Parts: sequence; structure tokens; C-alpha cells
Amino acid sequence: MNQGLVSQSGSFSYIANLTGSYYLTFDNSFSVFSTKNVALSYVVAGKQYNTGVTIGAGQVQTIFVGLGSGGQVTGNISVSGGSGNDIDFSIVGNTCTEAVPFSFTIVNSGSVGGYATVAYQSDGSSIWTNRYYVSAGQQLPVSGSGNLLDCNSHNFSAVVTAEQKG
Repeated sequence: MNQGLVSQSGSFSYIANLTGSYYLTFDNSFSVFSTKNVALSYVVAGKQYNTGVTIGAGQVQTIFVGLGSGGQVTGNISVSGGSGNDIDFSIVGNTCTEAVPFSFTIVNSGSVGGYATVAYQSDGSSIWTNRYYVSAGQQLPVSGSGNLLDCNSHNFSAVVTAEQKG
């Protein structure tokens, strides 16, 4: 949503069509000399936030707002600084989702069967987990996929988080 140039004050309301990472974006890149001050009051999921940001000449500042599908953010902006007391305002959403396929093999080299809980992780956080029984001296191939709410670059790993004799 591009609100365009907001002079002195304005209000906004946005309803997300998709779950994602949304950002209230204050763009002062058009200004060569003037720093702008923005007082902001907004509501997300029934919670009120009041804050202020200072945006230098030629700069852009963002405030993260996570929204689910159908989630709403509403608010008011007050701008001061420079000759026009103005700022470009928009709400930018990153709604890219990605299914990440994986495959690995669980190996039980011991003499007793048991359970292994395995997590597939993205940057150290689990995006998928499951528990498996593997007989003594056997291997179990596993494949599946986990979902991410962005399409950024990540480091992935399969980690055994628990073991139990069975």
C-alpha cells in the first residue's frame, strides 16, 4: 500500500490478504538536507503502539508489523521537519512462502532398537520435527518438506534432538 507523500499528518488502515512480514516504511530519500521526525500511533491485533522515528535526509526507516491473513494495521502519523513537514509512507509486505524439501537417513549402529526425534532446522530454528523408530543395526531413509514464511537464503540442518531405547 503506497500512501504517497504525507504532509503534517495522516491516517492509514491496511488489511493483509496473505500472512507475512509487513513493514511500515517511512521514506525520506527525496530530501537532500532535511531530517524528518515522525510520531506514530498504530494498532495491530488489538494492541496499541506509540513510537517515534527520526529519518535522516536521503534515508528510509521501517517498522516491522507481522500480520496474518485478514490481519489489520491502522494508525496515525504526524510529521515534522524540513520545509514541508512531509514523508513518503507505504506498507510493504514480504508474503513469499517457500516449501523446502529435504531427505536424510537415520542410522542405528547400536545393538538395540530405539527412537530418534529429528528436527529439520532453518538457521537453528525448527521448521519440521518427527519421531522415528529404528531397529538395531538398521537405516531409515526420511524425506519431507518444511515451510518458511520468506524466500531469503537460509542455512539448513537435520538434527537429532532426542534418543530413546525402545
